Amino acid sequence: MNLLPYSRTKPRMSLTSFKCQQSFLSPEVKDLLQKALHANSNSELALSAHSWVTHDCGIIWEKLEELFTGIKEKCESKAWFFEAVTKIAPLFTHCQSVLRNLSQDDYSVTIHPMLCWTHQESEVSACLKLISAGSCESDHLVALLTITAVTERALGNLVLTRREQVPFLLRDLLVTPELHEILGKTRIQLLIILLGSVVGLNLRNIAWHGFLSPCEANPAFVATIITVLVDCGRFLKECYRTADIPCRQLASFKEACVLGSVFKDVSFPPRLVMEELILKSPLVPTVMVPVWMKALDLIGSESWGMSAMILLPMMECSLRCLFAHVNGVSERVLTAENSSFYTTLDEILKPNINEEICDSLDLARDNQRVDEHCQNTSYEHNETQPQATTVVARTSDANQVLIYIGKKLNEALHDLLNFVQGPRVRDRVSHGEVKLEYIPQSISQHILYLCLLILSLGNWRCLSKVMCVCYQDESCIYCNAKSVYYLDTGEDKTCCDQKQSYFDGLAVNDATKRCICEIKFDFITVTETSEDFNHLVAVLSRCIEKYKSIYHPSAILHEKLTSCTTLLDDWTTWKRVDCSELDYNDWENREKLELPKIIFFFPLKIAHKVVNLDDIQEFLTLILNINFEVLYRSKMELEFVSLLHRIIANVQSSLENICENLSVKYLLYVNKKLRSRQRETYRRQLNAIPVVIINCYLTVQAVYLLFFSINRVSQLSKSCSSDLLRVLKVVLKAHENIVSQTSLNANRWEEAVSVSLKNITTIKENFSENFSC
Repeated sequence: MNLLPYSRTKPRMSLTSFKCQQSFLSPEVKDLLQKALHANSNSELALSAHSWVTHDCGIIWEKLEELFTGIKEKCESKAWFFEAVTKIAPLFTHCQSVLRNLSQDDYSVTIHPMLCWTHQESEVSACLKLISAGSCESDHLVALLTITAVTERALGNLVLTRREQVPFLLRDLLVTPELHEILGKTRIQLLIILLGSVVGLNLRNIAWHGFLSPCEANPAFVATIITVLVDCGRFLKECYRTADIPCRQLASFKEACVLGSVFKDVSFPPRLVMEELILKSPLVPTVMVPVWMKALDLIGSESWGMSAMILLPMMECSLRCLFAHVNGVSERVLTAENSSFYTTLDEILKPNINEEICDSLDLARDNQRVDEHCQNTSYEHNETQPQATTVVARTSDANQVLIYIGKKLNEALHDLLNFVQGPRVRDRVSHGEVKLEYIPQSISQHILYLCLLILSLGNWRCLSKVMCVCYQDESCIYCNAKSVYYLDTGEDKTCCDQKQSYFDGLAVNDATKRCICEIKFDFITVTETSEDFNHLVAVLSRCIEKYKSIYHPSAILHEKLTSCTTLLDDWTTWKRVDCSELDYNDWENREKLELPKIIFFFPLKIAHKVVNLDDIQEFLTLILNINFEVLYRSKMELEFVSLLHRIIANVQSSLENICENLSVKYLLYVNKKLRSRQRETYRRQLNAIPVVIINCYLTVQAVYLLFFSINRVSQLSKSCSSDLLRVLKVVLKAHENIVSQTSLNANRWEEAVSVSLKNITTIKENFSENFSC
């Protein structure tokens, strides 16, 4: 019996080979970097370089322009970049020499005043210290990461003087006409050679994506970038008012404070234990070990931002090694040339190793057999939630990394790095959108713990639980389970024999081709590890197994739905005048509006018994028990989630408006500050509120009905999904109107009642058993 879940076309390269690899730069990239640093053996070029840089760190651009013009190759072709780098190579080492020979007085007079246009003088000063004489190679990599982020942010600010929006990517920023107009063609050409082209040195990308080892992060590159910034500052001071260069608001990580609770049960591990994990993990290449140790040094000195900055590219490097190993694509650990695939973290975490994410409609056709058990011809009520159609890769290109890291760790990585509403730490730090000192300890520790979990993956033969084992050439659905066991017959024979005995005892044969789920195994370690090591990994693993997505649109909708329902729970206790004083209908004995007992959505064969408004706690329990998938969802599903979120956000705004309005009116009334006409408005408001509340509550229940089966909406036909979107947009418009009508300055309560009654009718008609697409 062959139990490999996916067929491999070629043997996998061992992790040991990655650990021993000396460089992760592809041959052409490495050769270009070597040319940049060693071409100064040509004495003529070396001597001429001294005439390009003045004693006050000014570059003589006329000579550089003459050099670029003299290159006969096609402008900015691969051959052009190669010749340009070779010819300007002495400039790099000379910039380093000039900066290292500056005294403190020289720096204060010559350098510091010319950096004010960047608004980041302290960061540049820190980079200068990191490349000073006697600094280590890890410092040089830290300096390169820092100065590239500083440069991108500063250039973006400069572009804002001429246009309203800054391109997101540095390579796009460097080719904007506005930047060329401000700084001139030659300055931009040098920056493109250094930072902005995949066929140039591309220092920003190879450093930030974890390809550049510390021994390859030459301080001469950092010195050259600093010299360019200083020269730009001098030029701008002569031609512009640097005070007019805007400083965009920096990002914060306030929304990420909740991440501090993920590993709240973890005591900060001793350094020796973390060193053991780093040194023994086959996912840490030996050449990268000094950088990991530098990160631990920075954590020890409480430099949380800088430690986070260097952990991110190291995390990506380790994940790339795992990706290349488990998918049998060893060549993908190297930087790609401009004509090849560039393996970054985005690619590493995709469901397919070669293709874009599959649309779930397309995938559902491929996996129809697996999904059939999820679809019932009768209505499905609250007690049994329908199974999600998970968007995963087709068998032939399935990304095995997702199996090794497990669903929960994958969700945590997406929350931290990718989801739009999340902290997007990698993007914000690498693009200079945040000051390192503003990165809180909780974020840095969260990144560290995720890194340690990733490194621990290399030390296990198998994971803690089998989620799903499929036969060769079978499609595999990830079934909402916690992790997957990958039986590798090329690994430890004892381990494989032991597992084989479990499968031999199962009454399953090749003809049935069923999924085998929930088979428990113990951890099996590759290397001998200490008790403290094992304890740390076990504690981190337990924490991550409890992880629930925070920043995916569905997770945000779930949280908003919960908070909105909680707000409804105590609506009768909101401050108001007693009905005997103002002659309005008592809320407790209000006339009940006739609401449907059950709401349906026939196309997905789901129904929901409408919970009484007096039993909101029961309804809250139903909401909290909703299970939903967040990874690799279809565009159609995300469109529905977005629309549902907008509806709930408006419902909540309406409730908050009413609560605030009531509070203000109550205080005015008891203080006898309401005129007769205002008292009448107040009375009408008190009569109108129960109708608006019931409308809000029914809308919340309709949203719950759809959200309950949100992972299956991609199964709807095009016409059915269009009809549902149309209905939801009508509901959204109604609640947008109610928000404006219930605001403190509006007080249009009759209109709010009219819209509420109409919306109740809309929901009754469109979420009934008689409605179909």
